[in-house]
Amino acid sequence: MPDGCSEDNGAERNPPLIATQSSSFAAATVKCPIAGIGTLRADADQLVKLRRQPGVRAGKPFSPAFLKHADDQTVAAVAVVAQTIAKQGWDDRSFRDWGVVAAPILFGRFGNEAALRRFVSEGAWGISPHMIPHHSLHAVAGTISQAWQIHGPNFGISGGPGAAAEAFLVAATMVSENNLPGLWLVLTGFDPEYIPEKGAGKPTQPTTCLAAALALTPDNPSAGLPSLRVGCETQHQDDPHSSDFSLRALVNHLECKGNDGHGQWRMPGGVDFDWQIEAETQR
Repeated sequence: MPDGCSEDNGAERNPPLIATQSSSFAAATVKCPIAGIGTLRADADQLVKLRRQPGVRAGKPFSPAFLKHADDQTVAAVAVVAQTIAKQGWDDRSFRDWGVVAAPILFGRFGNEAALRRFVSEGAWGISPHMIPHHSLHAVAGTISQAWQIHGPNFGISGGPGAAAEAFLVAATMVSENNLPGLWLVLTGFDPEYIPEKGAGKPTQPTTCLAAALALTPDNPSAGLPSLRVGCETQHQDDPHSSDFSLRALVNHLECKGNDGHGQWRMPGGVDFDWQIEAETQR
């Protein structure tokens, strides 16, 4: 259990709920159920184990070489999706037509730092051909799509420090189009920030990789499932109970309270995130 649990709040396709706000912003609200939720936190030793075996797919373990060249955030992302699928009992479910939106935070630092060191000492021949497919922004979403044979749209969001917040707006946009039977929203990042130690091949301080996976679907949710709502609201803008959103706050809240309770966070760019789950953006 994370520290500070009691304090850190930090098939048939049905159209999503679209509601026009009665304000001068006159924008729409998108709402959809979250059919599955998973979280993961892994230190360096746990990531080594997850790289060899992140879980199972279709009832069978992954090949030990599947994530051999992957970035640590990709390893955590595949593992949290595998755990979410297992928790929901979806081992036999096809995700062929789903989409994948992945939001890694400051992605690829370890691999790129090592590549630059090799380039300086060895020249172009020291750069691995695995750098582009495994250490660039879209690697997380692409690896998930390969693992579960997903043929829908898959791509990475931002890659910067605000990637997790931006991902909710992108996911809402895709859900509102109503062209997908489901969408995986996967958030990953290090806490504290992963800063490579020059020439050492390791971070300057111990760090933990955090990951969260949300399975968004337009299907009617089972009783008790939370929902994601994105729209123009101002009611939480000055709420003293709101705190700044972070991936750590979200993971802590999910681990401590699951689908219960209420969390509320301010996001960059005028976005509010409420746990049911609800996300709101102000224009």
